[in-house]
Amino acid sequence: MDTERESTQEERPLTEAVLDLLGRSGQALSIRELARALKVQKKRRPELDRAVSSLLAEGRIHPWPGNLLALTVFLDSMTEEVLSLLRAKSPLPRLTLRAKLPRPARPVLDAILAPLVASGKVFEHPKAKGRPLAVGLAPPDPLDYLEPALRRVVAPFLELFGKEGVAEAFVRFGAILTAGTPPGPSHEKPVPDRLIRFLTEVNPQVSGGALVFIRDWREAARPLCPDKKAFDEAVLALAEEGTIQLQSHDRPSDLTDEEREGLIPNGRGSYFIAAGLRM
Repeated sequence: MDTERESTQEERPLTEAVLDLLGRSGQALSIRELARALKVQKKRRPELDRAVSSLLAEGRIHPWPGNLLALTVFLDSMTEEVLSLLRAKSPLPRLTLRAKLPRPARPVLDAILAPLVASGKVFEHPKAKGRPLAVGLAPPDPLDYLEPALRRVVAPFLELFGKEGVAEAFVRFGAILTAGTPPGPSHEKPVPDRLIRFLTEVNPQVSGGALVFIRDWREAARPLCPDKKAFDEAVLALAEEGTIQLQSHDRPSDLTDEEREGLIPNGRGSYFIAAGLRM
């Protein structure tokens, strides 16, 4: 009994030394690395082995892959390490994430990620041209993968239909994908705020009170509203609600038929020739 007590008292400083070293290193170490760092001679290796066994039994240290030892439970610690790395930057290429992890975790990255992916805490980002296989805290954005190809597809059609026309076609194509049936071209009045945007595109000074010729506004908005009747009705509705002000031509008799066609009848024998934001 006395011999066991003396042995325990001798091992106590070595036990505390192991805990202190693992705490200061902040990583998992092998018994050989512990012995080297603590300068434990060969004849004292059995003492170190007993100290390690005692700490393992008490749950004060934990086994890690590769015959390593650490103060933390492997899976819990590495799960939190992965989440911490992704909180700092997400998504991360898998190879980058692997390189940032402690070396014992690198060979078992798939096992660490599997429960995180299954629980929806982490999302896999597929590999694509210019994009390596990655993981992140949010699902991948399909547009990130589709945009390069879509830009190549639409480039020849931008001159024909304009940006707004192509964008509207994509909306309708999206309906085809989700509903399975193509909707016809929209005959609804243009959305007012979209029409106003074209007004400011023609003349950025419109916000300061400048006016824009109706024909220039219509030409700019043609991709959104190719139908003249729908455009005229939308403009008159904007004027009626007080969003814009319209200016009539002071000498309508001087207008040619072609010029009249490009303007909006004001209902009083003349035509609206220009528009501006109501200040």
